[in-house]
Amino acid sequence: MPIDSALELRAWADNDGDLERSTMMRMAAAELERLRLNWQPIDTAPVDAAVLLFCPWRHESNVERIEIGTAHTSNGNHHAWATHWAHIPSGPTPEQIDAALAEEREREYYERAAEEEYHREMDRVHR
Repeated sequence: MPIDSALELRAWADNDGDLERSTMMRMAAAELERLRLNWQPIDTAPVDAAVLLFCPWRHESNVERIEIGTAHTSNGNHHAWATHWAHIPSGPTPEQIDAALAEEREREYYERAAEEEYHREMDRVHR
């Protein structure tokens, strides 16, 4: 029996004493459910639009997967294996991107500073 990830996340959140972490788990569970509930039959997919395509397992060389592609084109072509489609979710907000880049820059700064300190110490020891 497959595990329901959203249900499990909610159970963990209910038992987690850390408010911020439990809130994040609830948000992740809601996003999982949102994505899971938006799958539509392939024949309802928009024409000439990039969407998420669910392709079920057919055989060893065509395994279950999710692709980004076009289900139907205006010239009559269609995706051969997809059975369901969903809109591509929006990416992170500009604020989230800025925060992630700032964290990365700060981490790189401290890593570089630690490496420089290490080399200074090694130079001092080997003199």
